[in-house]
Amino acid sequence: MSSLSAPRHPVWVSALLLVCLMAATASAQVTVEMKLSRRLYIVYEPILATVTITNLAGKDLELRDGPSRQWFGFEITTPGGTSVPPVNPDYHLDPIVIANGETVKRTVNVTELYQIREFGLYSLRAFVYLAQSDRYVTSRSAPVDITDGKVIFRQTVGVPPGRAEGSERKLSLLSHRLPKGSRIYARVEDPTSGTVYCTANLGRFLSFEPPKVVFDTNNEFHILQGIAPKSYMYTHLNLDGRIMNRATYHATQKNPRLSRLADGSVQIVGGVLETTTPNDPSLPPLPKISDRPANLPKP
Repeated sequence: MSSLSAPRHPVWVSALLLVCLMAATASAQVTVEMKLSRRLYIVYEPILATVTITNLAGKDLELRDGPSRQWFGFEITTPGGTSVPPVNPDYHLDPIVIANGETVKRTVNVTELYQIREFGLYSLRAFVYLAQSDRYVTSRSAPVDITDGKVIFRQTVGVPPGRAEGSERKLSLLSHRLPKGSRIYARVEDPTSGTVYCTANLGRFLSFEPPKVVFDTNNEFHILQGIAPKSYMYTHLNLDGRIMNRATYHATQKNPRLSRLADGSVQIVGGVLETTTPNDPSLPPLPKISDRPANLPKP
């Protein structure tokens, strides 16, 4: 989970000022590359950065933390040059050994680890610290533009006893136009504590057909959106933003619709369930802000 509470000021920021001076010397031994899936994101959306580290030192290389310095991280700056702090400035990473000539990849949810909470254009690059030579190697910088979507639905509901922490949840559906078309996002948050549980890309939607939302007896969220003519995407999110079910339906004589039954459960009425998920890049998996990729060392 990600809280809006402000962290204490990090002590490592000053060390990053040396990155530009040291990177050129170390780059002959290690290369660092970073790729983002796109440039434009909405606030709280997971920003997944894939970092590739290649060992060209001519020998095996151990990457480990140094005194008050982590061997892997990101340098993120605002347009004014202010450094964006990590959520936990004292995070610890287990050391790894990269064999000579070997390449290692890390896919990191940057949104979870750093306080990117304001709108604007950020500059982001990955760094690797070489403790043996007390030097940094960095990737090229990549721009990240943080904005927000247009609210098309918003509702606050109570949390039934024993179902989750807190007393309320707010569900917002946001439309956001990306280069390949409009997308719809679901954001689940606790309006009292400010905790954002997820800002999930649900895929494309038809702007002329607003998505439908129904709450079940536990006040969990059931969302049905048109993704193409006669095609619909169904998503069930629990109170902590976790995906409980996701499926595609096709219209037959009648369009599918959400129906709340007498026992408080919600089901799809009408339409035909697609047995396989379509190979559609507009329907990505839905990572939560609190998700940590499996190959990322834990702090």
